[in-house]
Amino acid sequence: MGAVLEMILVAGFGNLLHRDDAFGVRLLERLRDNPELPPEVKLLDAGIGGMHFVQELFSGYRAVVILDALEGQTPGQVRVLQASVTDPRTLPPRVERDMLADLHYAEPGRAMAMAKALDKLPPKAYIVGCVPAVIDLGLGMSPEVENALPIAETKLIKLLKNLLKAEEVGR
Repeated sequence: MGAVLEMILVAGFGNLLHRDDAFGVRLLERLRDNPELPPEVKLLDAGIGGMHFVQELFSGYRAVVILDALEGQTPGQVRVLQASVTDPRTLPPRVERDMLADLHYAEPGRAMAMAKALDKLPPKAYIVGCVPAVIDLGLGMSPEVENALPIAETKLIKLLKNLLKAEEVGR
């Protein structure tokens, strides 16, 4: 992105072949064409390969935002959460080993835990997610989740601008 320091990484997670699980990747696609996307933001399509996400964090970021499907009761509900990430080094050895044994890290929580164990997780980590209606094998998202995309995009842009504004105040 040239001379502009990329301070925020936005990573879309999801499986395009599992209907609403594609939410994070589809939201990321929408962002690429959004004129309000700040230039200090880098977009990463993590898909189901979280190790790529962990490797990208070695570039150094001040904040990260994960886009993904989230558990919940109401399909199509969009939530913005501050991520709470367990440091695997604080767990008993067997639990730590089990948590870090998956080499793909398709689940964002495990990918963030690996990044934390490597001291590469930024101090600010958020999740913008949507409750799925259908996770079955297949293409295309449910109407509830499809209709939630513009809502999630608006909330995400607001979050990014607030993070950058806070960063400017802190300088």
